[in-house]
Amino acid sequence: MRSLERRVPPWTAALAAYLFLAFLLFLPVWLLPGQRTVGGAGGDPFFSSWFIRWFPHAISHGWNPLFTTYLDYPDGVNLMWNGSIALPSILVAPVTLAAGPMVAYNLLTTLGPALSGWSAYLALSRYVRSPWAAFVGGALYAFSPFMISQSLGHAHLTMAWAPPLALLLLDEVFVRRRRSLWIGVALGALGATQLLTAEEVLAIVAVAAAVGLIVAGLLYRQAVWSRLRPALPVLGMAAVVFLLLAAFPLGFQLLGPQRVHGPLQPSNYYVSDLLNFLLPTRVQLLAPAAVTRISDHLAGFGEQTAYLGLPLMALLLVVVRRRWGLPVVRWAAIAGGTLALLSLGDTLHVAGADTRLPLPWALTSAIPLVHEILPVRFSLVVFLMVGLLVAVFVDATLVTPTWRPRLVGAVAVGLTVAALFPAVPFLTSPLGAPGFFSRPSALRALPQGSVILVTPFAVVGKADAMYWQAEAGMWFRMPEGEAFVPSPYPLYPPPSATEFALVRLADGSVPLAAIEAGVPGQIRDDLRRWHVQAIVVGPMPHRDQVVALLSAVLGRAPSPGDGVDVWWDVPATLAQIENSATDGSTAAPTTASSR
Repeated sequence: MRSLERRVPPWTAALAAYLFLAFLLFLPVWLLPGQRTVGGAGGDPFFSSWFIRWFPHAISHGWNPLFTTYLDYPDGVNLMWNGSIALPSILVAPVTLAAGPMVAYNLLTTLGPALSGWSAYLALSRYVRSPWAAFVGGALYAFSPFMISQSLGHAHLTMAWAPPLALLLLDEVFVRRRRSLWIGVALGALGATQLLTAEEVLAIVAVAAAVGLIVAGLLYRQAVWSRLRPALPVLGMAAVVFLLLAAFPLGFQLLGPQRVHGPLQPSNYYVSDLLNFLLPTRVQLLAPAAVTRISDHLAGFGEQTAYLGLPLMALLLVVVRRRWGLPVVRWAAIAGGTLALLSLGDTLHVAGADTRLPLPWALTSAIPLVHEILPVRFSLVVFLMVGLLVAVFVDATLVTPTWRPRLVGAVAVGLTVAALFPAVPFLTSPLGAPGFFSRPSALRALPQGSVILVTPFAVVGKADAMYWQAEAGMWFRMPEGEAFVPSPYPLYPPPSATEFALVRLADGSVPLAAIEAGVPGQIRDDLRRWHVQAIVVGPMPHRDQVVALLSAVLGRAPSPGDGVDVWWDVPATLAQIENSATDGSTAAPTTASSR
């Protein structure tokens, strides 16, 4: 065994193991690459695939990749407000160009937990002697309920190597008292890297670091404060490096065009409910239907990520009680508990009800950017603290000389793993871009950069058109998109009659017969204002009603495409309709509601 360890360093074996476990978890998408995606179709995976394809496209044309008019044309989108995963998109560009944006997205989804777990392994190795203990703690972080849940659509949040690496670097500065300015360079570069991967995770790391330093200062006041002044040059170097690397993206976000004002998400909605810590959700294998009927309605939609479970909570109590004398246990327990408290949001929620009991996170309401953090996502760093405590438990168990404590420890860890074990097979969805976009021979008849109106109209939760645009190699622009822009409605483009009609026809809330008589004329005005060259209707609910409305708008039926309905030469058609109206000729057909 020792000979094997000399040939294969533990950190290498840990990395290989995390990659293997992540591959097994997401195996369904790798059995048929390019045919399925992790999570549900039409939502966040399609949204992310757009960004993955946009960045190499923009860079290859020499454009500013942080701004685009390929969505919400002509005003465009400031991508720094939109979880743009800029750096990972650039790194996987060869995969994107060779195999498509969704294969690249699935690759990032697979690598995210694995590399995050490995980063945690490296950090936790500082506090335990056994590589196995560090591996278990890192695995708990890598495949925690937070990571599993966010893997369903938020791959950028699972690329969370910054929290453990920040812990590692701050340990170098404050615990080991190393004053090398290179540590500051590494810390600043880490912050800039995280900014271009997931800005919210960077904000979470900043808050968690502040909490950790305050807790350490309260526990070991003299030791921490005596080390703070010598650490200032390192921290100063970190700030300088971060500002140099992040000046352009942050400046563009805060001062550039299409910057967003006001709250991005509803306040005090995406929070941990007190029952979240106890009740499993649908992403756990052991989750009875009677329980998930309750847990489905805790916290904000899709963000029930705080589940610990009774076995893990009992294990943590044992660790804290038996190892309270260890400084790292005291620090991790208090810091982790504080971060869990912050995850509860502005007021305490219990069983889906807001008790109105104020909590500490409400104090951040005066800090605009900090308050944009979704409180429930603090469970990311809570699980890092939990992984540290579990690693200490495993480490102590492995050095126990008798077999009974080892057996009890193994059972405790086994029950914890069983309670947290993810539901398998993992949720995946089939892909199916119409051939018009994936085999764009007809599409290429239009000049590159032409504006096309695509339905289903892209708004929040309906990003099919964005995925199709990415599959078509960003050949065309769209007057729509699921993106944060200066609009009264989050993740919607500026209001228009076209959006109002097409979105409501698609979701069935308004039938074609209820469309007012003046709407076709308003849609024609939108088409002129957007300089639309063609209109494409792809697979979608109520497709026949959408086709009927757009046929009434343009006064003619569409041409059949490769899996779509297409109206070519929209400007010429609009000019003909306008000339007919000016000459007093017969106007374009009206909708069914006006007959």
